[in-house]
Amino acid sequence: MKINKKILALLVLSMTTVGCINNGKKDNSKVESSFNSTSSSISNVVQSSTNNISSSTTITSSNSSSSNTTSSSISSTSSNNSSSSSGNDNSNVPKGYTSILTSEVKEARVVPSDMGLEAVKEYNGVLSTNPTTFDYLANKNINNINYYCNFVDNLLEHDQYGQIRGALAEDCFYNEDFTKLRFRLRKGVKWVDAGGNERAEVVADDFVASLQHLLDAKGGLENMAYYIYGAKAYADGVNTDFDNVGIHVYNDYEFEYILEESYPYFHTLFESTAFLPLNREFFISTGGAFGSEWDPEESDFGKLLRSDILLYCGPYILTEFESYSSLSMRKNTSYWDVGNVQIDNINYVYYDINNLSHLVNVFKNNELTSLDVNQENYDIIVEEYSNHIYEKELGTTTNYFNWNLNRQTYELGDCRSGKLNDSVAQENTKKAILNESFRKAVFSAIPKIQMNAIADDNNTANVTIRNSYTTPEFVTTTGTVTNET
Repeated sequence: MKINKKILALLVLSMTTVGCINNGKKDNSKVESSFNSTSSSISNVVQSSTNNISSSTTITSSNSSSSNTTSSSISSTSSNNSSSSSGNDNSNVPKGYTSILTSEVKEARVVPSDMGLEAVKEYNGVLSTNPTTFDYLANKNINNINYYCNFVDNLLEHDQYGQIRGALAEDCFYNEDFTKLRFRLRKGVKWVDAGGNERAEVVADDFVASLQHLLDAKGGLENMAYYIYGAKAYADGVNTDFDNVGIHVYNDYEFEYILEESYPYFHTLFESTAFLPLNREFFISTGGAFGSEWDPEESDFGKLLRSDILLYCGPYILTEFESYSSLSMRKNTSYWDVGNVQIDNINYVYYDINNLSHLVNVFKNNELTSLDVNQENYDIIVEEYSNHIYEKELGTTTNYFNWNLNRQTYELGDCRSGKLNDSVAQENTKKAILNESFRKAVFSAIPKIQMNAIADDNNTANVTIRNSYTTPEFVTTTGTVTNET
């Protein structure tokens, strides 16, 4: 099927490009355990199902159920059973609150030894994007998030079944009308410096400090906190007193967000880097400040791209970074879930990803643990490595078009000269967009599979097509669905 590119370009200007939807941040944005070829390969194409080739240093397995891959970050597999929360014990639930983490959710995930597989202890990958900052609360660039999401842990995370479970939080609770969300932290979780030396314990005030810095920095993530009472007013300067923002500390290990209104889904946002903790004392020691005293030019926190300008409470510690050269991290042996961090060392080396033949040669020399396979290099390596090529799991981002049903602007792109001063053309455009049959015709005419084949190879281009924001297996049933069900 062919489509006139010029017509498509004109139609797209009447749409709003709304992607990307991030369907779960923490575990879904990292390789969860590189013990086989699926979880030890990295894709730099969002919402990709490209083929990948595994090097001889890893075990080839195309049906592992415990890996999710997106871009270029790697972390632990799961919490072990000993770390399970006691949230299902009603005696520990605050009066008037309900725990949202059940014992079923907190079951440990599959680890390599359970599957009879050998873990890869060192991962060598491609540094295809260059991070610009490690201040994880002051920017939303995925090229930065892909790396520092391994340095600082989240309150909650998703397991490989899509269930929300505790990470830094041992448990969390909603009040009856979902206007308050209380967290209970794990005790004994440590902040460490670049040398692995313990500097402090992760406590409730770390989340107070992080929320204020998030709203002070206005790096693009602050809107994630606007569910919290007074957060938007503070960020907009309407209220300059952070004490009026809805976060309350009960003690070192319990704190609560007070919300603007009832939000029963608020807990699903906590894999975003917007809610990562921040050690107040260390932040101030790097030149950081709060409120009206915050000045990004005076703060070195995360900005100098050095390992010693951060504290770590996640599975990995940054050991080296040279811009457009290399980035390395090692396992954080003080991490609360270190028993499930399968890889000891992660090394990224910068390569020109457009020089496919060179990348193939580097892989053949065992300098890379895995290599993306796409339409351009598929034929080069399929004969030699046909038994090692497998289909990766989808990433966590969905890109989509959304119609602008009330278009007011005609000064965009090449359409400007045709419709800017033509009221008849503008009215006809609006009538067409409001016609359901027209909208369906446009979407039916877009060659989605052919477009995907530009990034993927022809064998997997159809796998990434989605007709909904959630995956087809999000809800399944084996019984008969009736109105009474």
